[in-house]
Amino acid sequence: MASKRNVKYVEQAEPSFLKKFKERVGYKESANINDKFSEEQDNAESESNENERENEEEQPVIVVLKQGDLNADEVAKYKEENSNTDCWDSKNDKPIFKKPEKRPSSDKDVKKSGKKKKTDVKAVKNSKLLSFDEEDDEG
Repeated sequence: MASKRNVKYVEQAEPSFLKKFKERVGYKESANINDKFSEEQDNAESESNENERENEEEQPVIVVLKQGDLNADEVAKYKEENSNTDCWDSKNDKPIFKKPEKRPSSDKDVKKSGKKKKTDVKAVKNSKLLSFDEEDDEG
């Protein structure tokens, strides 16, 4: 039983008559697994370099138009200050939620007027439910 578990493959050198035959025919070896992995590593390295270049190009550009506008130093300070305010509770590993701001009273008035319109429409529908006079007048 133990011998079945320890199966190994040993690749031997190709016989000389096969080498000569392949040379005459012009046979080219297909890709190996090792070739495939080396290509993937090369592709991964080139893709990572391209991503780094794209990230550098995607950085925001700061243009100072007037006095009082932000410059690069002020932006860096602002980012540092905001990065320190974390939305995660370090003790419990839970997110910290903020309460939503209350809506101004003008939004409430809009909702009330919308409800009145709906009740008016319902009243009109109910008044026409049992109307049989329309058929008698036409004929």
